[in-house]
Amino acid sequence: MFGISLPEITIICIVLLLVVGPERMPEATKKAAHFFGKFRNQTDAMRRELYNTMYTPAKEISQDITKAKTSLMTVKSEITEEVRQASQQATDALDTPSEDKSST
Repeated sequence: MFGISLPEITIICIVLLLVVGPERMPEATKKAAHFFGKFRNQTDAMRRELYNTMYTPAKEISQDITKAKTSLMTVKSEITEEVRQASQQATDALDTPSEDKSST
C-alpha cells in the first residue's frame, strides 16, 4: 500500500504491541483502520475533484479547438474556391476578344 514490505509491517506491529499493550491492541487497530479508511476516502475525493477540475475543461477546450479547426478548414475551402473562380474568370476575360477592340 505505501511501499512497506512484510518485515517492516512485522516490526511496526511488534513496536505497536510494546507501546500500546496487548489489552488495547484491538482498539488501536480499529482506530488505525478507521483513520486509514477516512484518509483513503479523502484522497479519493481529492483525486476526483482534481480530475473534474482539470480534465473536463481540458476536454471542452479540445472540442472547441476541433470545432474551430473544422470551421477554418471550411472557410479555407470556400476561399480557395472563390480564388479559383476569380482566376478562371480573369483567364476567360483575357482569352476572349473585347467587343470594343473589334469594332474599331
